[in-house]
Amino acid sequence: MNSVVSSLLAVMMMIAPVAFGENWEHRDCCGNIDRDVHMETISLERGFHLNQGEMRSITVNHRDWRYVKNLHLQVEASGSSAWISVSANGTKKGNFLVPASDPAYLVTIGESVRTIEITNTGGGRVFVRDLKAVVARLTPRHGDDLNDDNLFDFDYTPGAYPEIDRFFERNEATSLSRAAILIVKVLNGFADPETEVVPYLLPIKIAAGRVLYIAESRGVLGAEVRPALEALVAQIVFAKPYTDSLLKKDATFELGIRLLALKEKIKDIID
Repeated sequence: MNSVVSSLLAVMMMIAPVAFGENWEHRDCCGNIDRDVHMETISLERGFHLNQGEMRSITVNHRDWRYVKNLHLQVEASGSSAWISVSANGTKKGNFLVPASDPAYLVTIGESVRTIEITNTGGGRVFVRDLKAVVARLTPRHGDDLNDDNLFDFDYTPGAYPEIDRFFERNEATSLSRAAILIVKVLNGFADPETEVVPYLLPIKIAAGRVLYIAESRGVLGAEVRPALEALVAQIVFAKPYTDSLLKKDATFELGIRLLALKEKIKDIID
């Protein structure tokens, strides 16, 4: 491989080893480590070809949504080099050149997903030798699991955050996604960048932004709005260790309630 191609690969894709059984620490309001979220590496698929223009949808979790931190691929091109792209929740996560060798690529996903799409966008035939994902394994607490409604016997206090609450008045996709973005913006001021913003708040903001873009450009009743809303709910569900910690602190209690109320309002729209 010549130096130009090597440089191009280095710029376009960060190549790094995948950590098996990686712990992702989250600390509660008292600074104690919450090990509910544990990262593990799972094998998805291996040994399949993609012709030019062909797309393959890879199921991450047959039951429900699952948070994927990153995707590890071993892939090579047959004959001539090729371009492939990796997408999740309708968003392109990586687009890179595959040479006629056996390189490894690490693609950051950083969202809760059901499937991941890999597409041969041009060039020769591609052989995906191995495909693994670093995913979150949530250990249920107190009888809870990923599908719990997180229902509470209390409601948020009207007027505490009027700039957020005004978006709750209209129970539709654009208003609720704007509410989510504002909640994340305020919570950023209380959050730890590494253990709370990156794994929890940033995916919620990205998912809410996707809903807003789709709903405003294609209408709130567009076919792509529902899966985008489902993805937003999935990000909030995954953030349960974080939302639990919000409810334990006076400074973030009202914001935590609004985030959970937002999830329920979106679920009402979906259902």
